[in-house]
Amino acid sequence: MEYPSGDRRQHRRYPVDSQVEYKVVSGREVTEIGFGRVLNLSSGGILFESDCPLPAGVNVKLIIAWPSQASATRLKAHVSGYIVRSEGNCAAVRILHQVFRSNHTPGADHSE
Repeated sequence: MEYPSGDRRQHRRYPVDSQVEYKVVSGREVTEIGFGRVLNLSSGGILFESDCPLPAGVNVKLIIAWPSQASATRLKAHVSGYIVRSEGNCAAVRILHQVFRSNHTPGADHSE
């Protein structure tokens, strides 16, 4: 999903190849769960490929397996946002909230 007249993004994108679990949410209800992979990210957004097309405008929660060299501590990025663009199975998400959690975070809800 490239812009024909050049890149208009505000934040620099970094290529990432990492697994992602996504949940489409409506209010407090999860309406769809799926898996895919992150293609790139920035401080303001994420481009990921899902296992099925997702429409623009829906709210999503993403759980991203964060690349880490320390194998004992596996980090996951928990991201909330909404899909701003969708083309085929690729969806661009505007990040509204993010937090990193490890497998060893006391009291963390790992089911999100």
